[in-house]
Amino acid sequence: MKSTTTIATLAAAMLAPVAAADVRITLVSRTISITGPVVVPSLSGTWTGASIANLTSTGYAPSDFGVVVMANLDTPTESPKNATAQIGSGFGDFVPDGGVPGVTNLPWDSANPETGASPLTRGPVNFPSTSTYNLTANANYRIWLVCGYQSGSFSGTVTLHGVNGPTSYYLDSDGDGYGAGTPFSFASSSGTDAITYSTAAPTGYVSNNSDCNDSNAAIGAATVTYYRDQDGDGYGTSATSQVACSQPSGYVTDNTDCNDSSAVSNPAASEICDGLDNDCDTSIDEGLTFQNYYTDADGDGYGSSSATAQSSCAPVSGKVTNNTDCSDGNPAINPNATEVCDGGNVNEDCDSGADDLDPQGDATGKTTFYVD
Repeated sequence: MKSTTTIATLAAAMLAPVAAADVRITLVSRTISITGPVVVPSLSGTWTGASIANLTSTGYAPSDFGVVVMANLDTPTESPKNATAQIGSGFGDFVPDGGVPGVTNLPWDSANPETGASPLTRGPVNFPSTSTYNLTANANYRIWLVCGYQSGSFSGTVTLHGVNGPTSYYLDSDGDGYGAGTPFSFASSSGTDAITYSTAAPTGYVSNNSDCNDSNAAIGAATVTYYRDQDGDGYGTSATSQVACSQPSGYVTDNTDCNDSSAVSNPAASEICDGLDNDCDTSIDEGLTFQNYYTDADGDGYGSSSATAQSSCAPVSGKVTNNTDCSDGNPAINPNATEVCDGGNVNEDCDSGADDLDPQGDATGKTTFYVD
């Protein structure tokens, strides 16, 4: 059977969101036979589907063309024998000699076509789990262009969705030199040549994707730098920044925050007593009232007379602003205590004398004696 046929779109395998990347292959009278598939080299990413457009053929109908993903089960260089998914209807009517009608088969082993035959899923395909077709994680997986019946010469465009080639280009719709959108790798093959990738941007494409508005030539790449505002106080840090077309979440145009982990520190803040530079002037707790604090170990409200002073602009736990306690291990002894006449001759009120020598002369329990 000889034919020359054109179809607008043979297969649109995945009705999915815009792919993360595409590889677009141009075929020019590319010979593909039943035992001579064409491997697409240097792919990475997760294959999500394919589109085959404006395909013409001589030898057999365009419907004999297909795209399959296969794992070379023994070694990556072995002739493939196990297809996990197919796009294209080329194998729907093909059953090898001895095959079971209604089962789609393809003999990859030309020397032994019966044992080399493997069942294929008829396309279009909705992949049950795209992780199955992760070419980066599964290094021995390959995508092949195939002919399901004898040999044909094919011309047209095959676009593989979700995968990357070695180089990427972006559509520059407004012609301002800046691209946007899905990255494309461009490849071609003619006659019996292997598929090779373009090393120069095709017309209408550029190697960058920095256009802020690809429908307006007056708007090009981003020029505004935004800075991370981790604490949400409206002031960013110069340590983390990005140039973007619009303000990213969590970023601001200011970069004067001296402490981006604390919302109470920024150039507009008032200094408070917290040990931080709140107003970002490189000074800490400046302009505040400081007092000396002394350890009050016995909690009687009087600090130890031998304690070292700690200057602070806020109360210090376990410390007081006086150092008049003469015995900071006993809460019954302090300047406000009552002197007690005791055998130990203890100076309970921390003045210049104890018991009989107490300058106030009012020690509790004291007995007055008179000359006889």
